Amino acid sequence: MGLIKRILHRENANSIEEFLKRKHTKKKWSELLIEACSDANKELVKAILTTKEIDVNHESGGLTPLIIASQEGFVRLVEFLFDYPELDVNFGSNHGGTAVFMASMVGNTEVVKLLINHPKIDVNIQTNKGVTSLIVASFQGHDEIVELLLSHKNIDITLKNNLGLNAIEVAKLYGYDTIAERISRFARDNGIEFDESKE
Repeated sequence: MGLIKRILHRENANSIEEFLKRKHTKKKWSELLIEACSDANKELVKAILTTKEIDVNHESGGLTPLIIASQEGFVRLVEFLFDYPELDVNFGSNHGGTAVFMASMVGNTEVVKLLINHPKIDVNIQTNKGVTSLIVASFQGHDEIVELLLSHKNIDITLKNNLGLNAIEVAKLYGYDTIAERISRFARDNGIEFDESKE
């Protein structure tokens, strides 16, 4: 059982206070912050961020607190992280996946709702393989998330992955015809014309 989990099992503030008095390097505190996010312990995340002067955007193994919280579906933790004005909602992991990308991929609808309403969110960021949040949601068959992404004023449905496929083509390829039609209807309704064939 890891250090954070032992503290969480004690479930009292004294344990956290005692823990915070321990001498660790900034790098170690940063690693513990990531672990605390993985355990969804908002109190401990807040304590580390406020007392140890750790950057809320700290990256460890390609992951930030927001990416972890979004991937795991920790809605309250995402809301809490939003309180930090320096939060980078568009930070990408090692492969380029942002918080909204990870939430869209695994199907965390409530987290996607939160993220797309953040004033600084960029829903069109592509991973190293050219995949957008809309493309990955289409690939996974997440109808509601596709609908949410389409509701964002800056959504770009014409973007293609490195294989030359856009979200419509990916949805068709994996048998999600309803999603493909929904995106096609969105294109028609908004006067968007693009080549749906491979480049």
